[in-house]
Amino acid sequence: MSPVKGAKHRARDSPSVDGGIPVAAAVPSPLKERVLTATFWTICFGLLATLLYFYGLHSYWGNADLVRGLLQGQDIAKGNVLLNHWTSSADNFLSIDLIFFTIGILIVGQKVFLLHLISSLIWAALIFAGGYIAALGLTRWTRLWAMLTVLVVLGLPSPLLAQALSQTMVHVGTCLFVLLAFIALQSGRFGRGWTVAVVLLTAATFGDPLALAFGLAPVFVVGVLESVRKRDWRRGLATSSASIVAVIAAGLLRLVADQLGTFALYTGAPLASSSGMVQNLRSLFPDVLSLFGVGSSLRSSSVPWELEIFRSFGLLAAMIGLLVGAWYLLRGVLSGRGRGNVPGLAARGETSFRLSDLLVLGVLGDIALYVKLGLPSSALHYLTPAIIFASILGAMLVGRFIQQRSSRRNLQLLTAAAVLIAGCCASSVAIIMTDPVPALSYDGVGTFLAAHHLYKGVGDYWTSAPITVYSGEKVTVRQVVPYYTGGLQPYDILSKSTWYTGRFQFLIYSLNESAYGVPFYYGQRIAESFNYPFAPVAHTYSYGSFRIVVWKQPVTMADLENPVQHGAGFAGIDGEALPGLPRTNWPEFAAQPLADLPLFAGAGQTLHSHGLSGQYDVSIYNFYSNSAETDFYDNNDLALSYVLPDGARAVPLASSTGVSGTSEAFNLSECADSSLVEPGDVCADSALRPYSAGVITVVERGSTVAVITYLSGGQHSATPPRGQLAKNAVVANSVISLLAAAGFR
Repeated sequence: MSPVKGAKHRARDSPSVDGGIPVAAAVPSPLKERVLTATFWTICFGLLATLLYFYGLHSYWGNADLVRGLLQGQDIAKGNVLLNHWTSSADNFLSIDLIFFTIGILIVGQKVFLLHLISSLIWAALIFAGGYIAALGLTRWTRLWAMLTVLVVLGLPSPLLAQALSQTMVHVGTCLFVLLAFIALQSGRFGRGWTVAVVLLTAATFGDPLALAFGLAPVFVVGVLESVRKRDWRRGLATSSASIVAVIAAGLLRLVADQLGTFALYTGAPLASSSGMVQNLRSLFPDVLSLFGVGSSLRSSSVPWELEIFRSFGLLAAMIGLLVGAWYLLRGVLSGRGRGNVPGLAARGETSFRLSDLLVLGVLGDIALYVKLGLPSSALHYLTPAIIFASILGAMLVGRFIQQRSSRRNLQLLTAAAVLIAGCCASSVAIIMTDPVPALSYDGVGTFLAAHHLYKGVGDYWTSAPITVYSGEKVTVRQVVPYYTGGLQPYDILSKSTWYTGRFQFLIYSLNESAYGVPFYYGQRIAESFNYPFAPVAHTYSYGSFRIVVWKQPVTMADLENPVQHGAGFAGIDGEALPGLPRTNWPEFAAQPLADLPLFAGAGQTLHSHGLSGQYDVSIYNFYSNSAETDFYDNNDLALSYVLPDGARAVPLASSTGVSGTSEAFNLSECADSSLVEPGDVCADSALRPYSAGVITVVERGSTVAVITYLSGGQHSATPPRGQLAKNAVVANSVISLLAAAGFR
């Protein structure tokens, strides 16, 4: 062995200077480093997803739009990959959220906890993607600051923002796909990243066309601006072409899917009128404040405002980050040079600038979408993409700010501020998580139905899918709406045509269930339908806000679309007539001799009942003849004199109409000593004025008229106390339900 070789051999075998292991062995291999790094970030992701899972449980999950992920995912897992026979909106999420639902169902089956698990995984991935973008181009410690900013703003958000971020099938998954596409396009060149971006943008567009506004349009514009800035059309071609190819690919996918058999589209997104767009602009800033937890939601939060007010940091960072990002974008375009050569911008790399531009235009695109759409009164989830992108811009700004001011004293002050803000946000979340998880009634009503051997029925939109999902499909309820014949028909929105075969045992609906602030109650429309309850009734039940009508014989959809005229009779629904009042307060209605009511000689049936406490008195008149007089109450002196105490008078209440759209309210006036109330609101042969003795509500339902009298016990008052009118309105609503359930028209 040569001396040189021997020396090398000895050096290789000799121990390290400190007597430990050899130096060469102490240096970890690149593979080992990658494994350790991947393990570390996997653990961090798991911990974050766990936190978000339990935080998301405190959001409301009874929305029929959200739970359909399990129904459609189950169908895909069974082989209906393209959702054939379904009717869906344009935002079908087939290529976004439903991918995760299908995988989850294939692994563990159709379980309700998948709703929360999948949402927490998407939410956590969104935060990781945002943290990566915010930290890009920063040094080691400032990178940590930027990622922590994203975590605090999006991982410890206000309850209202958490409501939006913790739900699937409402554009959060779309935001994740768009962010990942932005990252894949960071180099601005063709290659593997460009291919990944095209795939992600295609999936986002096919599953949720709203991605055009905050995803594809920004990609196209950034590419065009890059070509303009460099004065070379080829420089931005890779970026802009990604959106063009994605749009074409999404269109081709739709054509292929149509040929193979896929879901039908029922409608496009509604567009706002010019006045609607003005109203959306007015509500934009208040809605943004609420999502950040410092607007109207601050007053409704259960967390002390002293803690919640620190969420203004996220709002401030997002707004300044958006403004600074927009300035970077404009400065680069106007300079006509690469931004690395522009004074004030040279410290950042082109990759960071490109991602910033994409986020800025994504915020603006989503705001434009929010303004243009015809939105219900509460559609904050359409602002979620703008909040996410602006928060990442704010985190980028925080990281740059700290990197430029990294003196020891500044870092100490900034660290103290960060600990305070993060601690307060974490404390707010901790307080919310210590509260009981909101209980949903769908579990209970599903168990109730199964216990009564009711397994297949129909119901209103907001009720049907949640009961089906939360019962594990042990009970299936299919959504229906009133039909023009006076019956019921399938509700072809987010439903499957094959659901409506066979026979149905019952109808279930809720009178106070809606979503997104829409004052539109599907259950109420069903209850007020012309031929309700659509078939002879065997039983009726109440379960919380739900009303359940069990038919004597199971019926088909054709039977419900063209129901046979019938009469249910009041006795069959005793106890269901007036929910919230003691059952003993309402005995069965008894028929009155028509001779006692000469004015209503044309009535085919006259029923009367009164509360045992003497407070309420109800008379119902049913006119079978279409030509019969039903607006009899217009003549107060004549018509209502038959149901009023002698000498009393009913004066229309101009301040209220009782039950809106179905009734008219009157103030029942009486005079002392049995004196008559005369026109002009005076007592006969007396200088006294009459006092309010109660409230009358007259309800019309087709050819049926009900007169409800509430007696206040003789309290002397110039006008009826508001509480009396409110009580009478409650009784009127109950009588309307009674009339409908009894088959009265």
